[in-house]
Parts: sequence; C-alpha cells; structure tokens
Amino acid sequence: MSAHDLSPQRPNVNRRISWLLLCCVLVLASATACTSKSCADRLTDRFLQSTDEYGNSPLHTAVRNTVVGQNTVGRNDDLARMLCILDAGASVNARNKDGQTPLHTAAWAGRADVAEVLLAAGAHVDAQDIEGGTPLHTAAWAGRADVAEVLLAAGAHVEARDTKIGGTPLHWAAWKGHADFAEVLLAGGAQVDAQDIEGWTPLHRIIWTEHVDVAEVLLAAGAHVEARDTKIGGTPLHWAAWKGHADFAEVLLAGGAQVDAQDIEGWTPLHRAAFEGHADVAEVLLAAGGDPNANAPDGRTLIQLAALHDHQELIAFLESVIR
Repeated sequence: MSAHDLSPQRPNVNRRISWLLLCCVLVLASATACTSKSCADRLTDRFLQSTDEYGNSPLHTAVRNTVVGQNTVGRNDDLARMLCILDAGASVNARNKDGQTPLHTAAWAGRADVAEVLLAAGAHVDAQDIEGGTPLHTAAWAGRADVAEVLLAAGAHVEARDTKIGGTPLHWAAWKGHADFAEVLLAGGAQVDAQDIEGWTPLHRIIWTEHVDVAEVLLAAGAHVEARDTKIGGTPLHWAAWKGHADFAEVLLAGGAQVDAQDIEGWTPLHRAAFEGHADVAEVLLAAGGDPNANAPDGRTLIQLAALHDHQELIAFLESVIR
C-alpha cells in the first residue's frame, strides 16, 4: 500500500505555486474560520485543479493537514478548512496517482468526523485505489474502528476485494492485528472464513503478526480452524509452526486444531517446526499429542529435519523427549 498521500510529505522547494496559494488560503481559513462565502471565493479554479507531485488535490491535502494539526488545531477549524474547499467546488472524489480519494486519506488518519463530511458531500464509499483497496481496506490496515463504523453505516461493502491479494477488509485487519476492527467487521456481516487468492482465510493471515487476540475473536465468530490454503494445503497451525508462533499455536490447538494434520506434501505442523528450528513450537505440539515418531514424506525423522539446518537447541530438546 502506497502512503504517498497518507503521510505528511517533507517540504519541497519545487512544489507548484498552487501549493503556496494553499498555504495562504489555510492561514486565512484559520483567521476567519472560513464561515463566509467570500472565503470560498478566494479558492480559484487554478487552485482547485492543481495537484502536487503525487497527484494529490487540494482536498487531499486539506484532509491530510487535519491529521498533521489535530493536536494543535481544533477539530472545528479542521472541518472549517474542509468545508471551505468543498464549498468552492473541489471534487470530493478526486484521485491521486495511487487512485486514492480524500476518503481513503480520512480513513487512514482515523478521522471519522472528516469521513462523515466527505460522505455527506458525495464521496464514493467503495472507491477503489489502483490496488483495489477501498476506504474500508485502508481503515482496516490502520485499525480505525470508528471510521469503519461510519463507512459501514454509509453502505460500504464489507466483502470488497482488493486486486493485490484478493483480500477483504477482515483479511487486512487480521494481518495487521486489529482485534477491535475485526469485531466491527464481523458485526457488519463479514465472512469469517473468506479466502483470498491463495486460499488464505483471515485466520491464516494472523501468522504475519501473531496477534492471538485477533485469533480469539475469529474463532469465537466460528472461524474454521482446519481451513486449507491453496498453496500447500496448510492449516493455520501449519503456518504458525512454520513461522515459530508458539502462542498462536496454543490458541489454535485450544480451538480444536488437529495437531498432526497433513498438508498436500504430507508434512505435519511438527515437521514444519522441526525444519525451521522452532523448539518452543515443537514443545507445544508434542504436549498437545503430536506424534514424535512420524517421519516426513521423504523418510526423515524430526531430528534429521532439525539437523538439516543445524538447529542444535531443537535437536537437544527432541533427543530428550523422543525415545
């Protein structure tokens, strides 16, 4: 996900003259609260049609500036600037070079109040950027649950798919570890076992961040703990073992995961843990009843798998428990 329009940019002396005009306008807006029509009249057509080097319109920048100044400038002043530019005729659905609209920016920033203003002005709630991400995807990435509630209330498609991984907002929330956001999506009708282009469910995606609180939310919502991806036919437990996430493995096992489930290559989670050298995961799996004598499809034992990459700690542990 590109952040060109989502994070404050460093000053650029080559920035177009229109952005100097923006500074003047915002100073004026601060002084007058931009309540009169004459303020909006000062926003010229040239200014409204200008863009910066990333394709951001004045409205994109105004939204971004509410983030930059939210600790020093009152929210009423922030919204006044927004309304000033909107009243002057700015396109509420303008897109930058990444295909992101001002609503995407507000979603990333967690400005639910700004999102409401943009939606009331006609912002497309399911506008997609160049990677197919909607504002709800952006909010999921950033963990902005309050913005999600605003977007869902405005009719956002909770099962929208991006074009990069075919993921729903719930995939992104799980990936980034936002349990409260996942709860909002599930309450809004999100499919807990939706699969992306690799067959990964949101429960699979947790392996990248190991947020067990998200796993607990998904399992409580009925997530299929034995869901298989289309890459290796692995369950979330296979991937937890591969990545070395012992705590996540424990949650999955408590949720009913089969400790000796085999993927399409015949590997169990124990095989994956042994090959990668994750002694703590191997200990969890063995304590849950994993078969210490189950050989890999090529006939190698767990100890031999561990020896492939000289995982001495794991080898010592396995030798102490395997007789």
